[in-house]
Amino acid sequence: MRIREATVDDLRQVDAICDASGRARWTPKMVAPARDRTVLAAIVDDGIAGIAKTHFHGEPEGGAPGGHYLGGVIVSPDHRRRGIGFALTRARLEWIWDRSSTAFELSGLEQPAC
Repeated sequence: MRIREATVDDLRQVDAICDASGRARWTPKMVAPARDRTVLAAIVDDGIAGIAKTHFHGEPEGGAPGGHYLGGVIVSPDHRRRGIGFALTRARLEWIWDRSSTAFELSGLEQPAC
């Protein structure tokens, strides 16, 4: 397995993972590279086995502080329980830690629009 930045060209494979997982599909905007966040793909056997993203919110919103957040992570049902979600989370945290000493998780908070 290797982890790399995702691109809009990956969207067809991301759609298949979302569909197989019963999750809403990600839009091109959600996958497109951006300066203040990352979207990572886990590659297994030349295909995408998982996808994960971060978010950045510069200002506090509601009860959530401003900063970098771990966003969604989805692993293909055929590739679960192999450490892919863990590897994607570790890579996202390393990306955040290169920019900040704090990372937040979106679960349990009202999620701001991305």
